Amino acid sequence: MISSSSKNRYLITTSDERTWLTDRPVLFLGEWCKRYSRRKKWLLLDSITLPYHWNDSEQVYKDYIYLIDVYERALESISNALNNYHHVDHSIRYWRIILGPWLAYFIQVLFDRWQCIANAFDNYEINGYSCINTPIEYVIPQNMSDFINQYTGDIWNQYIYKEIIKYRMGKKYSPNIIEHSVTDIKKDPQFKLKFSLKSLVRAVITPLHDILKKSDNIFFISSHLPLHKQIQLELALGQFPALFLSYRYSPRVANVKLDMEQRNEININLNINSGFEEFMVDMIPKHIPALYLEGYNHLLDNITNISWPKSPK
Repeated sequence: MISSSSKNRYLITTSDERTWLTDRPVLFLGEWCKRYSRRKKWLLLDSITLPYHWNDSEQVYKDYIYLIDVYERALESISNALNNYHHVDHSIRYWRIILGPWLAYFIQVLFDRWQCIANAFDNYEINGYSCINTPIEYVIPQNMSDFINQYTGDIWNQYIYKEIIKYRMGKKYSPNIIEHSVTDIKKDPQFKLKFSLKSLVRAVITPLHDILKKSDNIFFISSHLPLHKQIQLELALGQFPALFLSYRYSPRVANVKLDMEQRNEININLNINSGFEEFMVDMIPKHIPALYLEGYNHLLDNITNISWPKSPK
């Protein structure tokens, strides 16, 4: 790998090579930019890779304590905001269960990306960067699993990095926008029912289960037991095994239309202690999974009609 001493570098934020420039010194934001399968390309570049800020265990612990505090304060504020949005009066505990997993992930991921950009601009003279032209609607997840799929991908991360740079640096660092038709269709894997041996077995077993099940059966959902172990356990308990039925016991809501106007009106009142927190407060309403905003009433209806046992043990 070639590496000159130049501090003046073009920033590369992801492994998406459409955003790379190869005719000048570059700064890779992290090791994730350099796919091993593409090493023949990036080894030829005049490049430096930014050290990861959480390689320092003391810094990890310090940030962990800080992010717990940010999460708790943000959860309280967003609970009030969602109660107002949905015209309900639920407790913080309610919203911790519903929204908490996403909020914790989002805050940590957002802070990680924030620190990466801060380190890049604090230590190097960044002369530009590129990103794919992506509408915000494309990076708003439908639900938690959709979010997990997105935040590990290049498109979502490019969008977040762009927003961080825009917030921190203003118009001084406008990106080189690459026009590209986003052809990927966002579909939650739980909504894809492909014909397979598993789906065939499910089609046969489901009606049998409905006939033979009892309202007071011991209820298993996502037990994570090996399949043969769960079958043995349920037979030992004298009940018909509920094979491949988790999909029936999980709330399933079709993709809903986003309402950006309403999202922009959500007000999160938080005592701001840093630039990151100010940025986070702006980003949260825009990125809350649709299931908890536009799809919330559909979710409640779905839960009401879910086919759970009436009086499980």
